[in-house]
Amino acid sequence: MAQVKKTSVRDAILESATELFTEHGYSNTTLADIARDAAITMSNIYNYYDSKLDVLYAIYEPWLDQRIEYVAQETDKIEDPREKMRFLLKYLFSDLPADTNCFANNFMQAIVTRKSEENYSRDLLLRSEEKISGIIRKAVPDTVKDALADNILTHLLFMAHDGFVINYALNGPSRRVDAIVDLLCNLIFSSAAADTSS
Repeated sequence: MAQVKKTSVRDAILESATELFTEHGYSNTTLADIARDAAITMSNIYNYYDSKLDVLYAIYEPWLDQRIEYVAQETDKIEDPREKMRFLLKYLFSDLPADTNCFANNFMQAIVTRKSEENYSRDLLLRSEEKISGIIRKAVPDTVKDALADNILTHLLFMAHDGFVINYALNGPSRRVDAIVDLLCNLIFSSAAADTSS
């Protein structure tokens, strides 16, 4: 007879995992910890998820989607293109790494420590890059948009974001974020100005 999956059990697993990952981190949380906290058996977790990485994805994907939606809505409210870009960069490099007790660091830990048999998909990264690229295209002058093909700038920003997440987990907020944001804005907007004057 097929196992009937219950929403309440799935919710208990995700609630327990979210709490434990937030408090202790991905690396310091086991599936046994999650099962114990959710008051279920380990085998019950495997009825719903193939691995601890799958559990994290079930939490992290909507968590990240909500934050990207938030930054999209907030940047839409900003008129000045440079200030739109400043808000986005500051969010990616400072606010997002700090959010929910540096929750994004769980993803870093998971990717670095994943076992070879655990599936890893770049779909979330590629989808997130596309969404952030849409925000950037709304912020930058038309003369810069061609240089943003293939989401190349967004990929660079996500790579930088990963570094800021790890730094935040190790040392707290970077004191150089504002200077880095200013530098990037100057590079993006001065190249746009140079293109229009030539």
